[in-house]
Amino acid sequence: MKRLVSVLAILFVLAVFIFVVNYLGTHDSIEKVVDVNRFELGKGRTVYLIGVAPSAEYEWRSLSEVLGEHGEEGDSVLAIVSVDTLMVERVRDMFEGKRVKLTFSSEFEPDSSSPDLHAYLSTKDGLDIGAYILEEGLAWDHPEHEHPRQEQYRELVRKAKQDSLGVWQPAETADIEVAE
Repeated sequence: MKRLVSVLAILFVLAVFIFVVNYLGTHDSIEKVVDVNRFELGKGRTVYLIGVAPSAEYEWRSLSEVLGEHGEEGDSVLAIVSVDTLMVERVRDMFEGKRVKLTFSSEFEPDSSSPDLHAYLSTKDGLDIGAYILEEGLAWDHPEHEHPRQEQYRELVRKAKQDSLGVWQPAETADIEVAE
């Protein structure tokens, strides 16, 4: 009988340990919104939203052009040349500081050696942050990545386009600021 109780106690402790490790790995808070699809989390991780394209535009630039006299001639880096600051600010106002749950897709398995993750994020009340961003026209879907929510996300983008929301507004009425 003592042996059974000991085994059950060990199994209980193991189950609690597994639950805690899983919970800590999939729950965090948004510390900083870097771009509409890039979030820095409280545990030092960066999450890129699956299925949401960045608002930043990148170009290859020489290192000397980016860093001036500190850069080496001949080396190139991918440099941000513009960011849709208004869209990022709207996402920041809505989600910065919020507790979130990370949901991973088999297409984007997390790499334990990297702090950069690809995941879906949802708030504690279940709001899919990527879906919200696309539905409000704050970004467009990422056409290069296949993922389980792709059809749902494409439908949200189609509706945002139809309703001329956010990035889909006509240029003459757009409330978009682009920082260069």
